Amino acid sequence: MPGPDPHDRPPSRPEDPRLWRVAVGATAALTYLRTVTFGWVYDDQMEVVRNVFIRSWRSLPSIFTSTAWEGSGMETFLYRPVTISSYLVNHAVSGLEPWSYHLANVGLHAFVSILVFQVGRLWRLPVVAAGVGAMIFAVHPVHVEVVAAVFGRRDLLAAVFLLGMVLAHARALDRMGRGWVLAPLCFAGAALSKEVGVVAPALVALQDLYLHGSVGGGRRPGRAMYAAYAAVLLLLLVARFHVTGGFGIPGTSYLDNPLVAASPWARVGTAVAVVGHGIGLLAVPWRLSPDYSFDAFPVVGSMADVRFVGALLILGSVAWVVARSGRRVSLPLLLAGWYAVTLFPASNLVVAVGTIFGERLLYLPSVALSLTAGLAGHGLWARRRGVAAATALVVGAGLALQTARYSSAWSDDVSLFRWAARWAPRSTKAHHKLGEELLRRGDLGPAIRSLDRAIAIAPDNVFAEATLAVARSHAWERYGNGEELPFDADVLRVLSRAARDRGDRGKAEFFRELALSFAPRAAHRADDIASGKGSGVDRGDPPTVFDPSIR
Repeated sequence: MPGPDPHDRPPSRPEDPRLWRVAVGATAALTYLRTVTFGWVYDDQMEVVRNVFIRSWRSLPSIFTSTAWEGSGMETFLYRPVTISSYLVNHAVSGLEPWSYHLANVGLHAFVSILVFQVGRLWRLPVVAAGVGAMIFAVHPVHVEVVAAVFGRRDLLAAVFLLGMVLAHARALDRMGRGWVLAPLCFAGAALSKEVGVVAPALVALQDLYLHGSVGGGRRPGRAMYAAYAAVLLLLLVARFHVTGGFGIPGTSYLDNPLVAASPWARVGTAVAVVGHGIGLLAVPWRLSPDYSFDAFPVVGSMADVRFVGALLILGSVAWVVARSGRRVSLPLLLAGWYAVTLFPASNLVVAVGTIFGERLLYLPSVALSLTAGLAGHGLWARRRGVAAATALVVGAGLALQTARYSSAWSDDVSLFRWAARWAPRSTKAHHKLGEELLRRGDLGPAIRSLDRAIAIAPDNVFAEATLAVARSHAWERYGNGEELPFDADVLRVLSRAARDRGDRGKAEFFRELALSFAPRAAHRADDIASGKGSGVDRGDPPTVFDPSIR
């Protein structure tokens, strides 16, 4: 009898796609499983907790005819009905207990990670390269914001549908158009989850050029699919215009995005520097932060700015690699194009958008860099398997540890904004939000210090001023009668000012002297306190008086 055909042998373990899919999904889920115990943070309140639309399936029509946070009483000019609708399912399962919402995010991230592997295989990457790339995507710390915060659902769903469209489009072309309807449906799902989804047709066109040498594979079914994408896009634009009244995001404050107040040159220069910063975070994910608003990433002031020059060097290196790849549409061009196209809508290169930067904006672009890293790992595997395995272990462990470390900050708002104030010390919002949360907990001294720091960074931050006024009021209500005294110099300074404002010079002097007894080095500010200048912390001083836990 003839022996078995060697070509019929099952693939070895490192080359088995089924094992890679299981390993990638399990790794992604296990990496973030602890987030199921987390609470609500940051935008979760507006997106979910206060949103009356997610509490009943009868509100489903309202979700599709309203802006994203209209159910919470806030107009945002964002239209994301698929994302908001997904919370209906969670609310049916656990009400406003956050565990099911977090569990859904973990499951979605695991699914996206598997889709990244599938896309790598579609792009003709070796199994090991696609697997390593998907593993890097699964555990990368830059994805913590998207997975650990419930409001990251918008990015997760957009990625699921967009990657699903990429795969469905290729499958339909291979089948001469059969099953083509799935790709346009995925396109609609991506765009209705988050605005970045509108770039999906550009991505599949780039993929067609790489795989087939022409858009749509040069065949009638392919052209028909692009006609369907155009029809879906038109319907999406009409729906968005009907609900939001326009296509822009008006009224962005410089506190959220300082580029709205920058010159065109400064905006473009800073946008280029931000692109370099994002690539740097993907390469070395160390200084991660949940906030990059004013003045966490200062506006580029000249062409000599090291951030701008560094970004140009990075982009120039990418262009050099693409140029040397030979083919008209090569794999390097596909990967670089994917990164550029998915990042472009929020890049601020053409117009200033709602934010200068956010790690969530790297979720889809990181697909390209993760697969690039997978290719590099496969190249090493082909030459030195032992070295490749050791490198993969060290890199994977490092990424997973940083993910665990950073994700712990997203367990509650105080932890989150302590982290933000530490790693983005020039962000007025980070200090304001920390002060706000500390005030909610009744920690008056640390709250006052954080709020003063927020105002020192942005003196016209009226939101921080309003919160500080509330803190002063709480301090006077609690300690103003003098029966109970705080053991905190900054609270005592606030009380001194409050007494002065009320015309009680004796009590003002009493609180002033007591404050100086707690912080004698602050004597140089005593006259300011007694005269009612400042609210406590000298806004020109470095933040040495801050709570050590947020340094």
